[in-house]
Amino acid sequence: MTTEQRKSHENGIWLCQDCAKAIDSDDPAFSETLLHGWKRKHAEDMWRSIVHKVPFGPAMPPTVGEIGARLQNAAAADLEIFKRSHKWPPTNVSLMLEVKGQPEPVLASALGQTLGAMDDLVIVAPPGTGKTSALFQLAEASVSAASGTPLVVSLSDWSTGTLTRIEAILRRPAFSGFKEADLRTVAEQPGVVFMFDSWNELGSEARRRARTEIQSLRSELPAATFVATTRPEISDVPFEGQLLTVLELSEQQQVDIARDIKGDHGVRLVDEAWRTPGVRELITTPLYLTALLSLPDGQPFPRTKEEVLRQFIEAHERQAQHTEPLKVVTHGLQGVFLSDLAVTATRAANTSITDTNARRSISQTDEFLVADGQLTIKPQPSDVLDALVSHHLLVRTGKPVRYRFQHQQFQEWYASRDVERAMLESVVDPKMLQKLKADILNSKPWEESILFAVERMARGNKQQQKACGVAILAAFDVDPILAADMTFRSTDAVWAQISEEIQKRVRQWHTHGKIDRAVRFMVTSGRAEFRDLVWPLITNENDQKSLPALRAARRFRPSVLGPNVMKDILALPLKVRTTVVSEIAYRSGMDGLDLAAQIANSDPDPELKAAAVGAMSFRRADRHVANVLSTADDDTFDLVYRKSHLEEIEEKGIQDRLAAARARAENQVSDYERLRAIVYAHDGKDHSAELTALVATIQIELKRGLEVGLIYEAHKQYEQAVALGLLKRLREGRELFYGADDILAASGIVIEDDGLLKMVLTPQDRMDSRTEAAASILGPVSVGKLIDAGLTMLAEIGQLGKYEKSLSDRYYNLRDRTAHTPGASLVAAIQERAATTSNEEIRLLAELLCRRDEEGERARPFPKEADAAVMQLVGQWGEQLIASGDSATRHQLSVMADLIGHFPSVALLPMLKRLLDDELCRYRAFRKQAEAERWQGKATNEARTSYINRYQRAFTAINAPETTALMVSYLVDEHFGETAALVLKVQWILANEPMNDRRFPGSVDFTRVEEMRTLRAHRTTLTCNEAEAIFEAIVPLIADGVTVEQKKHAIKLAIQAVRLPHGERADTISALLAIASQGARSNFVLNLILSGETIPFGVVQAGIDDVLEDAKNQAWILNEGWQLKAWLLLLPFTDHPAQLADTIAALPTRQREPQFLDEMIRATEWVQTPEIEEALFKLAENDGTFYTNHAWCDVVRRRSTSTSARRYLDLIIEGKIDGRDSSQEIAGLLSTHSELRNYAYGLLKHGVSPKLVSLASAVAEVNDPDGVLLSWLPWCI
Repeated sequence: MTTEQRKSHENGIWLCQDCAKAIDSDDPAFSETLLHGWKRKHAEDMWRSIVHKVPFGPAMPPTVGEIGARLQNAAAADLEIFKRSHKWPPTNVSLMLEVKGQPEPVLASALGQTLGAMDDLVIVAPPGTGKTSALFQLAEASVSAASGTPLVVSLSDWSTGTLTRIEAILRRPAFSGFKEADLRTVAEQPGVVFMFDSWNELGSEARRRARTEIQSLRSELPAATFVATTRPEISDVPFEGQLLTVLELSEQQQVDIARDIKGDHGVRLVDEAWRTPGVRELITTPLYLTALLSLPDGQPFPRTKEEVLRQFIEAHERQAQHTEPLKVVTHGLQGVFLSDLAVTATRAANTSITDTNARRSISQTDEFLVADGQLTIKPQPSDVLDALVSHHLLVRTGKPVRYRFQHQQFQEWYASRDVERAMLESVVDPKMLQKLKADILNSKPWEESILFAVERMARGNKQQQKACGVAILAAFDVDPILAADMTFRSTDAVWAQISEEIQKRVRQWHTHGKIDRAVRFMVTSGRAEFRDLVWPLITNENDQKSLPALRAARRFRPSVLGPNVMKDILALPLKVRTTVVSEIAYRSGMDGLDLAAQIANSDPDPELKAAAVGAMSFRRADRHVANVLSTADDDTFDLVYRKSHLEEIEEKGIQDRLAAARARAENQVSDYERLRAIVYAHDGKDHSAELTALVATIQIELKRGLEVGLIYEAHKQYEQAVALGLLKRLREGRELFYGADDILAASGIVIEDDGLLKMVLTPQDRMDSRTEAAASILGPVSVGKLIDAGLTMLAEIGQLGKYEKSLSDRYYNLRDRTAHTPGASLVAAIQERAATTSNEEIRLLAELLCRRDEEGERARPFPKEADAAVMQLVGQWGEQLIASGDSATRHQLSVMADLIGHFPSVALLPMLKRLLDDELCRYRAFRKQAEAERWQGKATNEARTSYINRYQRAFTAINAPETTALMVSYLVDEHFGETAALVLKVQWILANEPMNDRRFPGSVDFTRVEEMRTLRAHRTTLTCNEAEAIFEAIVPLIADGVTVEQKKHAIKLAIQAVRLPHGERADTISALLAIASQGARSNFVLNLILSGETIPFGVVQAGIDDVLEDAKNQAWILNEGWQLKAWLLLLPFTDHPAQLADTIAALPTRQREPQFLDEMIRATEWVQTPEIEEALFKLAENDGTFYTNHAWCDVVRRRSTSTSARRYLDLIIEGKIDGRDSSQEIAGLLSTHSELRNYAYGLLKHGVSPKLVSLASAVAEVNDPDGVLLSWLPWCI
C-alpha cells in the first residue's frame, strides 16, 4: 500500500476506543473484508437514516440488500421444489439458445449467469423443443451464480385462479414470511427476474388478463427483468424483449441426454435412430428423444411424431403398476376420458382445466359411454380423475384444484382423436365439413392435433386416407400454410388424391417471379411438383431475391427441389450454389443436412465446403461436419478455422488439422495486416500496385467493417490505386461495400463494359453496392443503352394504358440507376438522343438531368462544360414543347422549368418566362372550364393541379436584377403574384442575412428576433426595394370598392413583404390585419415578428379567441390543433409577454397540456426578458406537470440568468424536478453563477436539504476545492 493510499479516507474507519483496540490486536477474526463490510453497512445505514428519516441504530429495519438476499435464498428453495415436479427437465444437459442479432448461439446455463443484469427476454420454441427446460436452466444458473433472483410463474397454473402474479408467487412455501411490499422494494433495483412460462398455453380471456397485469407490473417495476416463453405462432407476449430461440439438440447433446437417462443402452438407441429415416430428425426435439428412450426394449422403431407418442402411451399403459388400477376405475376406457379432457382444454384454448370443468367432462363422457353400451355403471368423476393422475399422464396442481397433461403435446395427441372423428364425418356430410373448417381448421389451438391426426390417418386404411385428403383441401380454403404442413406430414397415397387440385390452386395463387405466400406454401409442402416455380427463385444470382425465397417458410424442405437436386445444385455458379447449400444446411431438417453434406463432399471448391461447415456447426450437426471435413483439403481447413468454431468436434483427426490450420494462420500475414501495413507505412515508397491487387482480393467482413475502414484510409493516400482495385473487384464478382461506388465515381474512371452494363440492366428490387458501383463508371455509350432501355419501358407503360406495378417499379429502378451514372456520360448520351425525342421522352431525359442534389462523397456532379450543353438542350426542347401547343402537357413544360432551376442562368430567363406564361394561360383556361362545369368535369383535375413550385425554384435559383424586375411585373397576377413575392423575399434574405444556424426542420427560426428588434428600433424607416415594390402592388388592392379576391391577394403579398425591411407602414398593416382571415392573420403576424416588429398582445389574443370561437362549430379545429398552435407560438413575442401564463390557463384542458405547448415553450428561449422568465415559472406553478416536461426544463436551464438558475436549483432541492440525472447541468449552472455556487455551499454546510446527495454530486463536478470538501458532508452526517 502506498503512502497516499494509507492516508486516504478510504483506508479509515472511525470507531470507539474499545473496538479500535480490539481490531488493532492480532485477532484474525477482524479481516480486511469484515472491516470493509462494517464500513459499507454503516454508510448505508446513515444514508437510510437521513433519506428515509428512520432512527439510526440496531433497531433499523432491514436494508433492501438484506431483503434481497433473503428473497434470493427463497427463490433458490423454490427451484428445489420445482425440481421435484414433472415440469423439471429430466436431464442436466443444457439447451442451446440462438440470440437474435448475435452470430453465435449460447448455452442456457451460460446465459443464466448474467440473467439479473439482462434486458427482457422472450424464449420461443416449437412444441416439445424445451421452452420450459430452457427457462428452468436459466433460473438455476442465475441462482448458482448469484446473478439474479428468478421468480418462476407457470401461466397455465395461474390462469385458472384469481390471484395476481405476485400473490401467486408469495403463496408458495419457499416465500413464506414475505410481504408484497418486500418483493416490490427489492424489485425496484436490478436483479429480480419475473419468469412467465408458457404464454402460448393461455386462453384468450386469460391472455387479456395476463397482459394487463404484466404490463402494469413492468411499468411499476422498470428495473426488473421479465422473461416469457411461448411458441412461434403465439408471439403476442405483452412486452418486447431480446428474442431467444431454443435450438434443436445437437448430436452430442442427444448422446449426453441418452446416457443420462438410459446409460450405454440409451446411446445405442440414439445411434439406431440416426440410421433410421424419419426418427433421426425427431430426436433433435427433447420431448421425442425422452419419449423414445422411455419405450420398452425390443419395441419397433416409430417413424412419425404421432407414432412416438402413441407407442410411449401404449407402453405406459402396459406397465403392471398402471394397468390394473386403470382397468378397475375406467374399465380400460381411459383413452376416451383423456381424449374428452384434451378436447375440453383445447376448445378453451388453454392447457389447464378447472376442477369443475374436469368433473363435468368426466360426467359427460360417462353419459356417452353408457348410452353407447360400453359401460353399465358410471364411475364417479373424482375416482376417474384420481386414477388418471396416479396412473396416467394427467397432473393435478394448485389451489383451487386444476388439471393438465404432463406436456401440452400429450394433450394435443389425445385431442387428435376428436379431429380424426371430425375428418371422417366430413367425408360424407357437407355440414360436418363446414363444421370441421369453422371449429377446428380455423382455430390455432387445434393445429398440432390436426397434424397428429394427419400423420396417423395418412398411414391408415383407404377411408382414412380419403378423409385426410378432403381435410387438406378444406384447410387450403381456411389456412393454406396449415394445408401445406398437412401435405408434408401425409403420404404419397394422400397426395395422389389431391395433387392435381392443389397444384391448380397454387399456380393460380402465385404471381410469377414474386416471393409471396404461395412460395411459402410450396416450400412447406415439400412436394417436387412445385420445383419449376421454386427453383428460379432460390437460384437467382441476386441474393436479395434468393435469400427471401430460401427463407420463405419456417423450415426449408429440400424435397420440393425434386429427385435430382444434388446434380442440379452442383451445376450452379459458385456464388449461387454456396448460398443455396449453406441456407439448406442452416434452415432444413435432417434431410437438408444430409443433402448439404453430400454436395459439400462432391464439390471441390473450399469456399462452398467452408460455408456448408459453418452452417452445420451452427446447427451443431457434428457428424455432418466431420463427414465433410474428412475429405477436405488444407484450403478448406484454413477457411473453416477463420470462420467457424469447431471446438466441440471431438474427432482427433479434425482437431489435429484445425491445429495445423491455426499454425498456418499464425505464421501467415493476413490480407488485413498487409493492408494495414501499407496504410501506416509512411516510408516514402509507392505501394500502388500492391494496394490495387490487395483491394481487389481481400475478404471483406461487412459486419466488422475493419477492412472497409482501412480501404477508406488507403484511399486518402492512393485514390487511383484503391479505385482500380475496386474496379477489378467489381469485374471479378466479389462483394463490395456501401460507398465503394463513391470512390469509383470520384476517381474519374469511365469505361464501356458489357458485363457491367448487363449488371445495371438486370431488374432488381433495389440498388445494391455492386450495381451502384457499376453505374458510377459507365461511359456515354453504355449510359445511352440504359436510356434506350428506359425509353422502351416508358413506351410499354404508355401502350398498356393502365398501371402495372412490376413494370412501373422496373422503370423507376432503371431510372434511378441511370441517374447514378457519371455526369459527363449522362450529358453526352442525352445529347446524342436530343434531336429525335418526343415530348414525353423530353420529360424523361430532362428528369435524368434533374437528378437529386446530393452533397459530399455521394454527389455525382456534372462537369462545368455541361452547363452550355444543357442550355442548348433547354432552348431546343423548350421551343419544341411550346410549339407543340396542347399536345405538350403542363407536366412536361414544368419539367423544363425544373431543369432550368438545376442549371440556372440569366440567359435562360426569357425561356423560363415563356414557359410560365404558357402555364398560366393554360391554368386560367382550365379553371374557367372547371368553374363552368361546376368542378365536376374533365378540367377539374387540371384546375386543381399546380406546378408553380417548380417555376418558383427556377426563378429563385436565377438570382439577378433581371429576375427581380420580372417578378415585380408579376406581383399583380392573381395566380403567380404570391409566388413572385416569395421569390423576391427569398432572394433578398439569401443576399442580406447570414446563413448560420438557419436550419430548423419543422419549426420556425426565431434566433434573430432580438437582433431584428434592436435594428428596427434604431432604424424604423429602413426598407428595401423588394418590399417597396410589393407594397406598391398592395395599395390598390385594398382601396375602396375592391373585390374580396383582390383583398385576399393583397394579404398573400403582404405576408411575404412584412418579412423584409419595410419601413413605417402602421396604417397599411392595421388595414391588412383588419381584412385578413384568422389563418392568414397568424402567418402575417409571424412574419412581422421575424422582421423585428413587437406585436400588441391584443392582436394575438384576438386570434386565439377567433380559433376557439370557430371550434365551437367545427370540433376538428381543436382536435388537429395546428391553428391554435400557430397563435400560441406568437405569445412570447408580444408587448405583454407576462400575460402568457394567464392566457394558457384559460385554454381548454387538453390544449394547456405541456406536450401541446411544446413549440411555444421552446420559442421562449429567444426572448430574454424578466417577464418571459416569470411567465415560464408561473406556467409550472399553475400546472406541476411542466416540471417533468423536457422542453420546459431545457428552456429554463438555458436561460443563463442567475434568477432562473436559483429557482431551477430550488425546484430540484424541493423534489419537484428529478435531479438524479441532472448533476452535470447543475454543475454547469454553478460554474456560471458564483452567487448560486455560494448558495449551494450554504445548503451543504447547514444540511437543510433532504436532497443533499444530488446537490453534492453536482458540486463535486465543479473544479473548486471548497466545493469538493463540502460535497462529502452528506456522507459524513
